Amino acid sequence: MLPREGLPLNGGCCHGDCPPAPLEPRRSWEFAAGTFSLAVWVLMPKCPVCLAAHMALWTGLGLSFSEATYLRWSLLALSGLLLLFVAKRRYARWMAGPAAG
Repeated sequence: MLPREGLPLNGGCCHGDCPPAPLEPRRSWEFAAGTFSLAVWVLMPKCPVCLAAHMALWTGLGLSFSEATYLRWSLLALSGLLLLFVAKRRYARWMAGPAAG
């Protein structure tokens, strides 16, 4: 359907009951990264032996105690850094105001 004359062709809505715009890929990525980071913190076993048991159960990989310890702390550090990165970007966008998107 062609637009009426005089209406701009910006893809916007010409009346007030427009559907909401879909999420931008950037915000979807941030949501997924934050969710993944929090899930790692919630689901991570507290002891390295339990982590090694979970790895053996789900992947078939056997881990020693020291490997499981390093893997646990590495996963927690990476997920924490990812969560901080997402929070920093959201804070910077919030400080920039509504013009930044």
